[in-house]
Formats: sequence, structure tokens, C-alpha cells
Amino acid sequence: MNFIRLITIFISFLTFSVGIICCGTKNEKHYQTKFPAINETLSNNYKALDINISNGYDSINPNEYIGQSFNFSDLINDYEYLPLKLKNDEVLGAIDKILFNDSLIVVLDKYFTKSINIFSRQSGMQLLSLASTGDGPSEFREIYDFDVDFEKQELFIHDGALRKIIKFDFSGQFISEKKVNFRMGNFKILPGERILNYTKHDPNDHLGSEAGFSELLITDANLRVEASAFPFTEEETLNDFYGRNYLDKKGDKVYIQPRFSEFIYEYIDSIQLLNPILKFKMEGRFLPEKETFKPFDEFEEKVSNEKLYFTNGQYFFTNNGWFGYRFAKLGYGIKEMMVFYNKNSKSFLGGDNFNMDINGLILFSFPINTYKDEGVGVIEPDVIKSITDENYIKMLQSNGKYGDKIKNLFREIGNDFDDQVLVFYKFK
Repeated sequence: MNFIRLITIFISFLTFSVGIICCGTKNEKHYQTKFPAINETLSNNYKALDINISNGYDSINPNEYIGQSFNFSDLINDYEYLPLKLKNDEVLGAIDKILFNDSLIVVLDKYFTKSINIFSRQSGMQLLSLASTGDGPSEFREIYDFDVDFEKQELFIHDGALRKIIKFDFSGQFISEKKVNFRMGNFKILPGERILNYTKHDPNDHLGSEAGFSELLITDANLRVEASAFPFTEEETLNDFYGRNYLDKKGDKVYIQPRFSEFIYEYIDSIQLLNPILKFKMEGRFLPEKETFKPFDEFEEKVSNEKLYFTNGQYFFTNNGWFGYRFAKLGYGIKEMMVFYNKNSKSFLGGDNFNMDINGLILFSFPINTYKDEGVGVIEPDVIKSITDENYIKMLQSNGKYGDKIKNLFREIGNDFDDQVLVFYKFK
């Protein structure tokens, strides 16, 4: 392995480690720009969306799961390992986002290589790498977020530094770009190339008091704001701790958990219906939403010293009814806390301990995303090196956990593997 590649992997590992400790990031720097007047950015049909509570919502009290354990065999039917195979001795930093379907996997490395990569779902081979190129037309400098249209094989990149959304096809060919006249956080493409944008409490005061201080903005195809929701106050901007993703899209539904919110919402675009579907009862070891909006130093001191969990974590939905949530935490000495709920069977699993009771599944990486009834997690290269250690393998053999799938993985990656391994879980 050459020296430059070794340094690359080391820096990548440091970046990933910081992400693991914090479970989130400080907000991206926003470049000082002058936005257009209100009438150039708001649609003539603009309205504020009402939140519909007539359908009710489910509730979860996570305190019930403190000190509890669960078996992964009650959650997962099957799994498979897929090593990523990059070309030309390339290496990714920490993987920040994954979208996938039956044939393709699209991966974002936001900070290190500033690239989006497409891999084969069957082989793990890299098919495309699209990296930061510059400031000109058809170019991008920084990837704040991305979305894909798998049916049309189109990729949408939001460059927050250059304030534009750029569209490419899956071969990397530039298609078009549009200027963005408001601040964006996470986004999803809606039918007709309209956009649902979660602002992460970043004000757009040039839009006016209502839309300008709303967490959710929905645009028309020309990126003019046609609807907003979740108004916020200046107090809610004090804490600049941010999760990586607040949106999840399944079919015609977009799931939204506003920053530090105790609720998860469902948005159905065809009828512009926004309603809560789940609420966490935040008490005891779980910090209530109203106590999160304070300067970050005060917030960090409280949750670290008192070993508290808070929302702003990771979550997923599957097509067969599963919802999973990993609560956010800061500092050391506090266990991972996960809860799983099946809406169809009304069954719950959760706890701060879990049993790896599936043969050959030797670790669990919380799913970054899901497709149908599958979730995908990431095993980083440093972890791979630790589990391919000869003594670790002997321990697996003595415990009866050295199954065929882990044997095949170790055989495939060899002793000099420096890339990530994806784990696909099939939920019951």
C-alpha cells in the first residue's frame, strides 16, 4: 500500500470517528449572498400548510427500554455482506448517505472526497464517481445533499456554496442546473421536479416572516416557494448541533422529523397532507424538545454530564411496517439506544443491549437507509481490519459464530482491504 493512500485512509478514519462521537455535525457555513426580493422567490399560490391531527398517531416511551435487551433474530430474517470495490486505488472517507434499489447503490462522501459514487448492487463494483470540479456552469464545489430518480436514472445535487441544484444522468453527463434563491438543508425531489426542503432552522428572512422562518419549504418546478410548514422562533436557532438527515422518502410519502422534535410526520404530496404519525415521550433519560434550544456549549454540557439521549438521531421506515430509531447522544460512557416498532403487528423491540444471535452476523450497523423491506448499514475499513484479525476469527470459531457468510466475506476481501463493506438486512 503506498504512503499517500495510507495517509488518505488515516484522515478518513479520523473524520468517521468524529462523526461517531458526535452523532451529528455543526451546520455548514453559508456564504454571504444577497437573495432576490420576495416576489421573485415566492409563488403566487403560496400557502402555509396546516398539520392534520385527525388521524391520531402512535406513541413510544423510550424510557421503558432502558436496561432492556432484544434479539436481532426477532427483527431480521436474513442479511448479506457486500464489499465496495473502488477503481484506480481510490478510497472514500466516511459514508454520509446511501440511496439504493434492486440494482444500484448511490453513496455520498460529503466531506473528504466531496463525491457521489454509484455502485452495482450485485457486485459492489464502482460504476461512477462524480467529484467536486469547480465554480462554473455544470460544475459544483460542495455537495450539501443529493437525491435520485432511479426510474429516469437522474441524479440531483444541491451545492449550497454555489446555491444551485445540478442534474446529471447516471453516466455522469450534465443535464441542467437551477439557481436556488433560499437556504436549503436536506431535500427530496417531488413529482414534476418540485422540491421538498428541510431548512434545519436556517432562516430565509428574505421570504417574509411566515415562509422565512419555517423549517419546511415546498417549491414549484422553478424553485419558487409554494408552501411552508413548521414555523420557528429565533430561540430555536441557538443550538447549532445538526443531524445528518431529517427526511426519508418511501413512494409518495415523505417522512420528516424536525430538528429535536418529539414527533415524526408524514407528508403526502398528492393531497398536500401533513400529519404526525408517531410521538416519543421524552422524559427521564430522554431530553424534552423544549430543553434542547440553548447555546450548544450549554446543551453539550447537560447531555454529556447527565448522560441523556435526545432526538436528532437516525431513523428508517420499511415497506413491511418496520420503524427503527437510534437516539442521539454525546460524549463517552453512554450505550447505544435503539427502538423498533412494527406498525402492522403493533410489536415493539428496543433497549441499550442487543444479542447478535444470527449466525455469521457479527456486528450491527444501524441502517442508513431502506428500500422495500431491506436496510443498509456500513462497516468502516478500520472495523474490517479488527474483525479479520486471526485471534478474533478463532474466537468466532470457538463461539460457533464463524458461519459461511462471514467466511465468504473474509475470503473475498483478503488481508489488504481498505474500502467499506455494506451490510444489507432483510426485515421480518
